[in-house]
Amino acid sequence: MRRGLKILHVECGARLRGGARQVLYLAEGLERRGHKSVILCYRHSAIFREAKRRGLKVRGYPVWGLFWPLVGWYVFKAVREERPDIVHLHSRRGADTWGALGARLAHARAVVISRRVDYRLYPFPWTWARLRWLCDHIIAVSENIKRVLLKAGVPEERITVVRSATNLSRFEGLPTKEEARRRLGIPSEAKVVVSVGYLQPRKGQRFLIRAVPSILREVPEALFLIVGEGPLKERLSKLARKLGVGGRVKFLGWREDVPLILSASDLLVHTALLEGIPGVAMEAGAVGLPVVAFRAGGAPEVVVHRRTGLLVKPGDVSGLARAVALLLKDGGKREDMGKAARERVKQEFSAARMVEGNIEVYKKVALWREKGQ
Repeated sequence: MRRGLKILHVECGARLRGGARQVLYLAEGLERRGHKSVILCYRHSAIFREAKRRGLKVRGYPVWGLFWPLVGWYVFKAVREERPDIVHLHSRRGADTWGALGARLAHARAVVISRRVDYRLYPFPWTWARLRWLCDHIIAVSENIKRVLLKAGVPEERITVVRSATNLSRFEGLPTKEEARRRLGIPSEAKVVVSVGYLQPRKGQRFLIRAVPSILREVPEALFLIVGEGPLKERLSKLARKLGVGGRVKFLGWREDVPLILSASDLLVHTALLEGIPGVAMEAGAVGLPVVAFRAGGAPEVVVHRRTGLLVKPGDVSGLARAVALLLKDGGKREDMGKAARERVKQEFSAARMVEGNIEVYKKVALWREKGQ
């Protein structure tokens, strides 16, 4: 394994959400370490544009949505033309099944799948039999996902945990909280609670909105920013109005300036009920924000209870309200937790650490394949 490896990354997302950012961090880190990366993605996606801007090699395919079987064809074509050492499939959508099938039919040397969600594997008895033939190794982005895979019957030797990361350089040189608020038009006296995520049932924003009336009784100056788009946006907005807190809950939609919004905030609330590992909690830590999160999925692997934030029983609106109000009323505790969160992110969730973890898997799988196992 003295020569550099060539990796074909397959990422099917349209927007530059957490998983797509991980692919960019990984591809850039691999290039810096003497390996080559090619990103295969939807040609009108945000990652396609961003990869090109960063000087990474990228191949675009023209389909998205319900045409996932065609992704397999484009993976097949890319494998034949690029001849990578590793095909790394990053999306659970068309990539993990159709992409792996295309890679296998093109006689890819090795196939690795990253598992970023903690749903149980599709509940049919042939699920692992299918994955066993389609891929050589599964990278779980959290210990929680590893447990889900083990429960589904995946052998432990075929799983490696490599946690997702955040790029600390994205959060360097941010303005002060006061300046960030001035730019965003946020009152300087407000206690700002932010939630960032796709607006869908499993992200649980409804629990935060239901907690808002109780929080406002304790902290009248609290202001709640909901960042993200999704199918529940109108329903969540109606819920806020129904509860009489529409004026204190602001829906900001999809934003590219999340670091600036975090810099303007006092606290991140993360209410996901299912989550591989919450990248936004890492981003909050990078800014020095404490986090209140549900004790679900991979959140406890990022948020250390009473040290970098507070963990609450999933779905517990009263407990969520108490935790948020407690931290909003105690600036010293917020500051201490924020400092601890930043140090933890630097030590445990750096992009460099994530890249090295993936390289170790690549080398192991490539060597395993060379020996014909």
